[in-house]
Amino acid sequence: MTFPRGTPAALAAIAVALLVAGLYGPVQRTLDARAKAEAAAALKARIDEERSARAAELAADRAQILARIRAQIDNKEFAAAMNAAGRYAAVNDPELRALFVQAARAESMRQRFDKYRTAVERDCNEPIAREVFARLLNDVPDTAGGPAPLQNDALRFARLTGAAARDPVQARVRAAPQPETHPSSGAPWIERARADHQARLVPDYVAGLTSERAEAIICVWRIDGVRRGTPANVPFTLDLWLTAAPDGKGFIPEPLAYAEHR
Repeated sequence: MTFPRGTPAALAAIAVALLVAGLYGPVQRTLDARAKAEAAAALKARIDEERSARAAELAADRAQILARIRAQIDNKEFAAAMNAAGRYAAVNDPELRALFVQAARAESMRQRFDKYRTAVERDCNEPIAREVFARLLNDVPDTAGGPAPLQNDALRFARLTGAAARDPVQARVRAAPQPETHPSSGAPWIERARADHQARLVPDYVAGLTSERAEAIICVWRIDGVRRGTPANVPFTLDLWLTAAPDGKGFIPEPLAYAEHR
């Protein structure tokens, strides 16, 4: 068989191209693996160098460094203390690590407190209190005596402040946990409401409620109204605690005190 002039050279070029194409993948993977290994080695070298430098820095001035971090924590400069302790995170120093954890927990608690405080400043108002109370009455119907869910506009709302709000909330928080109850549908309204609606007392919320700044995150409303009944309607007073939801969205109502005036 006779090939046109130039065919052998063309076939050779095609063969080389196929060979290169077949080898490209393995060769490229080898180069990539080598580059990754070199990058990892360089990163490890930098980390080791940084660790050695921080260890030397800490060893030369450890007492003063720890004293400064403790002072920052005492002054409630938790973010600054975290940054100062975090500078030596690569160094295996249990005491320094404990200070970092202490500052981190305190900073997290501070941020959560600010979140609760912002929610109270923004939403602890009469329209929200009426909305929460209406939702409570919807969840716990007045089947055996309790605040009537009707004529909500006729109810009188007044926010409690100072000791009038703080003392009952702190007493509730410090009280021993009550056993879970399941009142029957015929039980008094207040018993069913308290069983179904209780504050979610997560640790940082409890810490804020028992601190000297507790009033900033407490929202309590006194509600005066009339319960429908026979043979006559009965005036009532309810102190309703609008407790913070764990996700920081909205309030969970918890009845603190309830009295009927016959």
